[in-house]
Amino acid sequence: RATARDRAPRASRSARRRAEHRADRFGRMAAPTAASSTWLAVRLSHGHKHRCKEWVDERFPDAAVVVNAKDALVFRLDAAAAAVAALRADAHAARYVNSCAAADREATESSAAEAVAAAYDAAAATSATLRVRGAAKTLKASLLEALPARYVLTQRGASHEISLDVVDGRAFVGCCRSEDAFVPAADAEASAASRAFYKLREAVFRFELPSFKRVVDVGAAPGGWSQFCLRNGAELVVAVDPAALEVEDAKLVHVRTRVEDAREALAKNAPYDAVVCDANAHPAAACRALGPAVRPFLEDGAVLVLTLKQPSCATKKAATDREEVLAAVAAQGFVEPRVRWLWANGRKERTLVARYRPPSTREESTVAQEEEEEDDDDWWRLTHGCGVGSPPLAVLLTTADRMADFRTGGYEDNLVKGSSWSVGALLAPLQDHQLAAVTSAGVEAGEAWEERCSALEASGDLNAEFSGNGGPVREEALRALRALHKVLSDVGVSPLDLQRAAALT
Repeated sequence: RATARDRAPRASRSARRRAEHRADRFGRMAAPTAASSTWLAVRLSHGHKHRCKEWVDERFPDAAVVVNAKDALVFRLDAAAAAVAALRADAHAARYVNSCAAADREATESSAAEAVAAAYDAAAATSATLRVRGAAKTLKASLLEALPARYVLTQRGASHEISLDVVDGRAFVGCCRSEDAFVPAADAEASAASRAFYKLREAVFRFELPSFKRVVDVGAAPGGWSQFCLRNGAELVVAVDPAALEVEDAKLVHVRTRVEDAREALAKNAPYDAVVCDANAHPAAACRALGPAVRPFLEDGAVLVLTLKQPSCATKKAATDREEVLAAVAAQGFVEPRVRWLWANGRKERTLVARYRPPSTREESTVAQEEEEEDDDDWWRLTHGCGVGSPPLAVLLTTADRMADFRTGGYEDNLVKGSSWSVGALLAPLQDHQLAAVTSAGVEAGEAWEERCSALEASGDLNAEFSGNGGPVREEALRALRALHKVLSDVGVSPLDLQRAAALT
């Protein structure tokens, strides 16, 4: 049987000199061994580090990052071995991790051999595979020379695996049974039409979505999402995209046109319990395009899965873009939006999931909420017009441009907090003639409101009027609110869309 020294490759003179210099440099550092602490060393691409940290924090709240390198993260936590097992079991995350190991010893490169030997003895290993990551090749050669000859190191059939991760000059050593070691997830879907396949697969898992039966896939080419739906038990998939698909199936109907022109084809196979969209377009624009075409054929509670492809997600415009997307989603009748950054998403992608509610269902829900929340003494809600089920009085404030300059001391927030909200965002669901009518009524009511408050301020009675629950100002607000509701009724618009938009904003 060959000894460790016999198997060691002969290092060149210059390589040995570099190794000696490195050993001398790190030898001056402390080499602590803390049996009570454990570390988790994860190696992955730089673009997935943030998602890895979220994944660990969500499952192991006590974890703390101790080393953050370009392509590696090291966490200190009590249950490092459990974290390795959890990551190994999560195929959606493991697919993007290069290596992962638990360590119970920290050393320097110069003391790595002693730490490896201690780990081997503590695990009572009969044979082991030695994995050295993040260090020069000469380190592994020096380890093989330094380890006692009685240690059996082998690439195959080992009882244990020893891991040595060198990150920013710190060496983390651990030893585990071979069956407990992390192995990068094999690509079980090697025949996937595109990378998008894994995005929808992970979205269904993370959001705990049911299997879709009848699906509309908007922007389907080359067919990754359609392919996943079919493999996941879909009875019918209508793929809408002018481009060719790389997927063929008897249950797949390819409509080679834009979604705006696909209403007739969609009507033939309706209804649908899901609409998915991974189109290469701004998500707000994609939602506005697919809504009118697909919405009439969706079942109550149908699922929307939408990839948010936003180049601005890492810039100052991120919040504004997110508001625009949520407003577009709400305007098309989709409620309860949830957004996550999946492992399968790109750096500037997020995935949104929501459910469709037909107008009749949304009306009934709003009426019930209004009845529950109706309270004549709730002056703050009346003034702001925010919150689901509350009166859309915010429209009066936002459509009166001059309200933005109106200040009333201690009651400034109560009066004009909504004045910076976008009129376009609040009134996006309306047609042009409806928008004109509502805006006109809002400006008139806002001017009357401002005039009344200005008169009270001039007379010194403004604070007194606001100090109680009743009074002329409250009556003016209710009168303006009733007038707005009448205008909405006259032009055939329900306050529901305005309420939802105000709540989102």
